[in-house]
Amino acid sequence: MEDKELNKKINIQLAKAAEIVVIDQSKEALLRQLPTIHIVCEICGNTQSETWTVEAADETIHSTITFFRCTKCKTTRRESG
Repeated sequence: MEDKELNKKINIQLAKAAEIVVIDQSKEALLRQLPTIHIVCEICGNTQSETWTVEAADETIHSTITFFRCTKCKTTRRESG
């Protein structure tokens, strides 16, 4: 077997190592994508919460559920409406 044929048969590909991202907690707020509103947390008393809504589809009822997550203690609560 010639060297040329051997090189054709053995084809090793090395993959790139995956990047690991470390987020500094002091800069975590800069990366938030959810809007924040002024609402008092029932657990810690903080006045800032992230908020988002989800459409809840039932066979008979269509409603919206609003979630609030405290930016301090991360407690999440929801309101149906």
